[in-house]
Order: sequence, then C-alpha cells, then structure tokens
Amino acid sequence: MWGFSLVPLLRPMEPLHRLAGIDVARFAALVGMVIVHAQSDLVLPPLERAAGGVDVTAPPAAVPLELLQALLTNRSRLLFLLLAGVGVSLLARRSRPRTSVLVRRAAFLLVLGVVLLLLGWSDLVLIFYAVLFLLAPLLLRLPTAALLTVAVALLVPALVATAFDPLREAGTTGVLLVVGEAVPLFCVGMAVGRLDLSAPAALRRVLVAGLLLAGPGLLVLALRGGLDVLEVDGALELLAATTSTTGLCLLVVRACLRERPPGRLLAWLAVAGSMPLTAYAGHALLFPFVADQVALDLGPATALAAGYLVVVVVAAQLWRRSRGAGPLEALLRKTSGR
Repeated sequence: MWGFSLVPLLRPMEPLHRLAGIDVARFAALVGMVIVHAQSDLVLPPLERAAGGVDVTAPPAAVPLELLQALLTNRSRLLFLLLAGVGVSLLARRSRPRTSVLVRRAAFLLVLGVVLLLLGWSDLVLIFYAVLFLLAPLLLRLPTAALLTVAVALLVPALVATAFDPLREAGTTGVLLVVGEAVPLFCVGMAVGRLDLSAPAALRRVLVAGLLLAGPGLLVLALRGGLDVLEVDGALELLAATTSTTGLCLLVVRACLRERPPGRLLAWLAVAGSMPLTAYAGHALLFPFVADQVALDLGPATALAAGYLVVVVVAAQLWRRSRGAGPLEALLRKTSGR
C-alpha cells in the first residue's frame, strides 16, 4: 500500500530548487493571518467593552485598520492553503514522495493543531492542512484538468449549501469550509505548482487566471455591500467571495514570483517564509497569553502583530545561519521522512 509512486502522471523533470517567491508568498499569508488574529483575538468585542464601562467609540485612526482587517480576514488563510497545494506539487516534482511520507506529515500537523487548540488557540488551519495532506496522495494521481474539475465540483455545491441558515445552525459550516474552500484552493495550488514557474509563459497564465477570477468576484462583492468575505450572505455572494479570493491568491503568488533573483529584503522575507509552521505556532502561543493579560485597542494590537513579524524575520535569519531549517520544519521532516 505504501510503496507506489504518487506521481506517475507528472512529466519527468530536473530537480527543482526552492522557489524563493513561493516562500515570500508564504510570508505574505503569514502576515495576513497574524494581523487578523491580533485584531480579532486581542481586541475586546464592543459589547464586552461596553459592559465593562469602556468607551467603544472607534477613533478615526481605527478606520483604516478595520478596513485592513476586512480585506485580510479569511483571504490570508486561503492563500496559506493554496500555497500548501503549490508546495505539495513542488515536493512531488523534486522527490516523488511515497504515500507514507504525506500521511506522516498529516499526522504531525494534526497533532500540532490539536496541541495548539488544547493550549487555547482557536484557529483550525493546521487541522485543515492535515486533512489536505491526507487527500494529497489521491489528488497527486489526477491530471491537472481533473484537479480543476474537482475544485469546481466541490466548490459550487458546498457554497450553495452554506448559504442556507439551517445548515449553519446545525454546525456543519466547518465541514463545508473544508470541502468548499480548503480542498478547491488546495487543488488550484497543486495545478499552479505543476507549472514551470520560472517560465514567463507560465507566469502570464497565473496572472491572467488571477485577474479573471478576482475581477468579477470583487465587482459582485462591491455591488452587494462590501469586501469583507465574512459578512456576505447568499449563494452568489459566497461564490463571488471564494472565486475573488482565489484570484487574489493567484495574483499574490504571481507578484512574489520575480523573474530576477530577489533583493536583500525579499531574501530575508523568503527565509522567514520558509519557516511557516514555526512562525505560525509562535503567534498561536503568544496571542492567547497576551489576551489573558490585557485587552488591547485595534492600534496596539496591530502594532503587536507588526512587532512579532519583525522578530520572526530577524530570528529566521539567525536560525538559518546556525541551524538551517526552522525547528518545527526540521521536526516535521524528521518525523515524516524526506
């Protein structure tokens, strides 16, 4: 069961070096998630603040931060999941891993996600990651056209079902998010990872696909009342939110895939983005601790997120020079096998 090659349908290729642009994109996804979690987990909700006698009137300076939160919420998480698909395809093209490698990686991510939940974290993205890695052996055997067909076939019914309030009240929203958002984004990422991302023609395809998906979806959201994808309701709005988010994720990936070697700043961000598990787990441990100590306003919470990201970038450089791969990334490789 564990012995067959996972990628008989992929063309033989020369071994690929790590694409620095993909790591920069991972860091961009991490930036979004850290900011969103800081603004949502560290800022006391208005009703609780009012009950405690605290003035809940938002200062004018908070308006741009609220807009930033609306733009990043859910989009950065889905970028993270799309990049998981890109990473799996790149891994398959480099080393053709056996099924057991991906299953052990899924187990590692599941355990890490559960540990963080038990320690007070509330985000399920690592649980989603584990599910996606369990599906990866099957998805890797599909041709690209079939991958994209699976994405559409799962996306539309799940979003239509999510639009009905009875299903939301029944507590099935989390399952539908995995089926209707995480798996389709993962499949799209796998399709992107199969392209020759060093070729200008492939980069143009990513750009065009991103524009075609993002433009109409954003227009629908704007006409229906806003760009916050968590505030939309109805099948059309949910479909527009997901398709536009997919397009924006592709545009971010294209923007990060430079045709020239990255400069010093982007190289630093790429190093930090090559340690996403460690950076993610760090803020998953830090933010609940801070939330237990003090309730912050939107500005200080965002500043804390920015400070954490600066620490991540600097610490990643020091760690890379002395140890190589990030601590959790090294443990993942040791646990699952190369």
